[in-house]
Amino acid sequence: MMSVAPTPGTSGGRGSALSVLAAFLKLGLTSFGGPVAHIGYFRAEFVERRKWLDEASYVDLVALCQFLPGPASSQVGLAIGILRAGLPGALCAWLGFTLPSAIALIAFAHGVTQLGDLGQAAWLHGLEIVAVAVVAQAVWGMARTLCPDRERATMAVGAAVVALYVPSTIGQIGVIVAAALIGWRLLPTPPGSATSPLVVPVGRGLSLAALAVWALLLVGLPLLAHLVPEQAIKLVGPTAEILNNQGYSYLLRGDHRRARAKLLAAQAKDPSNPYIQNNLALLDESFAKRRGVQ
Repeated sequence: MMSVAPTPGTSGGRGSALSVLAAFLKLGLTSFGGPVAHIGYFRAEFVERRKWLDEASYVDLVALCQFLPGPASSQVGLAIGILRAGLPGALCAWLGFTLPSAIALIAFAHGVTQLGDLGQAAWLHGLEIVAVAVVAQAVWGMARTLCPDRERATMAVGAAVVALYVPSTIGQIGVIVAAALIGWRLLPTPPGSATSPLVVPVGRGLSLAALAVWALLLVGLPLLAHLVPEQAIKLVGPTAEILNNQGYSYLLRGDHRRARAKLLAAQAKDPSNPYIQNNLALLDESFAKRRGVQ
């Protein structure tokens, strides 16, 4: 297993990939909520309890990952794994935190069709309420660290208002750029509070290669989608399983029209699939119940 030398911003900085796997597996088995909640869990586990990072370094890491496209919590977890145990640590962090959820989701997907229409299930609504509480607790904990004064709190509220008022990619990027400029010009770092930069144990050559692949995909995929004929895209369209899952998700939401369209499309691709037939029966039963109530 690969280990790394101590780096600025870390407590010791040395660790094995197995220790990273154990730490993230614990979180993967016990953590609930979305990306905001995950970032709060990471802070409590790796900054407060294990002290793998100091507060300033973790805040910088979160800010960087929020700027990058993609799920910020996954990127923060990968970065912590890299800082602790190099690239093997990143892989172990991803496996430990993601694999339990993936296994639970697959198991739930295979068993949920036997439970009937869950759109009005009380226990499902209970989980939704708990998720709101978990996210609220994580937001409050991070707010006390990231917005310690009136100026930063005002910026946070303003950014939230703009992001909600302009819920688009342009709005999000605009908020990030505006916040960066305002912070740079109006919120200088107080004297004596500068921190050492994080040193990532990844070679410059590998970093540049990864950046080049990312840039190639960023430009190449939209270009490929524009050049490939639409008919060719249709030939590799969604499978019966994907259509079935989409139809069931619409059924759970109570959108019977879209659910029927997806399930019938899935049945056309795989007429003998018992899961599709079962979901169509659930759809008819749910629709009949709704008509009876009305």
